[in-house]
Amino acid sequence: MSSALVRVPWIISRRICGAPSRGAGAAGVLLVMVTWVVLQVVGWALIYVPHVEEHFSYSEQVGAG
Repeated sequence: MSSALVRVPWIISRRICGAPSRGAGAAGVLLVMVTWVVLQVVGWALIYVPHVEEHFSYSEQVGAG
């Protein structure tokens, strides 16, 4: 998956400029990192959300600091 994501900026850069640009490699690495973060968030949300009953409910004592 990561190698496919790294290729995307190279392909887009080649289509726009006619040749791969310098920033395509950095954009590919950034795209991979952002994708991993999004997948982590979605994965943990899928694990966590079923355990949340209906809504978060707080006791009256929580806010009284």
